[in-house]
Amino acid sequence: MTGWEDPILAFGGWVLNLAAMATVLNKDAAVPRTHSVPVFLTMILYLAAYWSLGLTGAAWSVVAASVIWLYIIFYRNPKDNDN
Repeated sequence: MTGWEDPILAFGGWVLNLAAMATVLNKDAAVPRTHSVPVFLTMILYLAAYWSLGLTGAAWSVVAASVIWLYIIFYRNPKDNDN
């Protein structure tokens, strides 16, 4: 690797995290678990891949994304949207 991968992937990850935060902050947002659970599982695969490649900045952005998507799974489910 040339060294540019980690900052670029980390920056891209944080931008996507900001986009996902819109779902967390919007009280009317709802994401079905058929969508949110596969996204969370994909985050775990990305975390393993980034960590094994030594891309720690990107891995930490995926850790943050996993926390965001866990919140979406449990608190932005369509049936729980009456809060």
